Amino acid sequence: FDYYNGILEGYRQNGLPTQPLKQAWEHCVEEVPRETERINRSACGQLSPRRKKDRGR
Repeated sequence: FDYYNGILEGYRQNGLPTQPLKQAWEHCVEEVPRETERINRSACGQLSPRRKKDRGR
């Protein structure tokens, strides 16, 4: 969050509108968990047959 605040301060110092930055932040907050879940599902589906068998133990 410190990184975001640094960028936000730079926007303010340079007279840039901060609303697009806030919208981008909110989009990331929503997208990261969704993509993490998608990647995890994909990784689980790509286990070798032996690993799938071992997973049930």
